[in-house]
Amino acid sequence: MKKLLFILFLTLFSFNAIGQVWIDSGAVWHYDFWTVGAFGFDRYEYSKDTIIENKNCQQITGMSYGFTYDMNHNIVLLGHQDLGMQITYVSGDTVFYRNNDAFFILYNFGAAIGDQWVISTTNPFGECDDTSRIEVVDTGTITLNTVNYRFIKVQPTSNSPLGFKGTYVERFGNIDGTSAPFQYLFPGGYQCDSLTPLVEWNFYRFKCFEDSSFTLYNPSTEDCEYYLTYLGIHESDPHDFICYPNPTSGLLYIDSPLTGDKFMEIYNYQGSLVRTIKMPENSKSIDISALKSGIYFLKIKSQSGDNFVYKIIKE
Repeated sequence: MKKLLFILFLTLFSFNAIGQVWIDSGAVWHYDFWTVGAFGFDRYEYSKDTIIENKNCQQITGMSYGFTYDMNHNIVLLGHQDLGMQITYVSGDTVFYRNNDAFFILYNFGAAIGDQWVISTTNPFGECDDTSRIEVVDTGTITLNTVNYRFIKVQPTSNSPLGFKGTYVERFGNIDGTSAPFQYLFPGGYQCDSLTPLVEWNFYRFKCFEDSSFTLYNPSTEDCEYYLTYLGIHESDPHDFICYPNPTSGLLYIDSPLTGDKFMEIYNYQGSLVRTIKMPENSKSIDISALKSGIYFLKIKSQSGDNFVYKIIKE
């Protein structure tokens, strides 16, 4: 009888000491980012369940909100971008994700230091290796809301085209609170050897997480969507705005919900005004072929007083 009670005690202790491997319904993540000329946040949401290859999967959708400063150092919304959909499922200690119609290991919380796994076998860059691998460099436990969770610290192996790095905690994903490249929830383009001097990487930091059975985890105590709150903007506001192709060597096509004639100002990266343009309501493009190659900011003023700033790259 004593032996049975001891086993029961160990079972209950193990259940309370180790958290679950992945998310519950209602999961929402926020990651702040900054890059050259822009900053903002990405938000991912666990939107619904789905069945793929007889596996009970989670469908996770993302949206990125970008901002910059105007010439008076006021925050302005650049726009928002759909980050697409991710599919995950859990088996044992491992979270899998779907990439190019195949499942790969995303996080293995039962891994040991030195363990590796493949996260992709495709190469979107035309250089680097075809296979992307993640390597575990440290493991341990961390206490969040009085519950112990396992963590792994990982990094991509050399010359991987896709990857992520930093501290990943079961149930949450990445929780690094300092800004650095590649600290993200899902794999993205990685700094493989041949791309090192060519790419300006986003810097990310974890901001917030919550789901239906875990109260908000917000170690910074800052508003999870500070920039939208600061501007008083809601998701339903009509700020869809597209400039393409971007980069461009000549014509820049503009899709905008703004009505009437548009008055545009183009500023160089140093903040100097280099060109003004009046774009009639029925026009769809402007010609910037005369500009020197570089990064510019396109500021649009509508007749109703709306302003919009967009980063463009002239090849």
